[in-house]
Amino acid sequence: MNRFQLIEGEFTPAEAKEILLNLFGHKIQFHNLKSFASEEILGQKDKHSTLRVKQLNAMRDELIDLLDHSAKNNRKMVINSVIKIQTID
Repeated sequence: MNRFQLIEGEFTPAEAKEILLNLFGHKIQFHNLKSFASEEILGQKDKHSTLRVKQLNAMRDELIDLLDHSAKNNRKMVINSVIKIQTID
């Protein structure tokens, strides 16, 4: 298994918002495009991608609440994000 440290450090709420909402936005866009392509090619949306978009949007909303609360209270945030990649047969 390979591990990649994607995010590590202390951030202001504004910095955290920029970094994290961009990540969520790209993942949502990826799944929207995948679902759209499936609908165009197969005539139906990709079920997994449709579900992931709903999940990611819910997480994004929760994240925005957390970031807004931190900003209102003038608090910094420590963020650590590791990506683990394992190849399978």
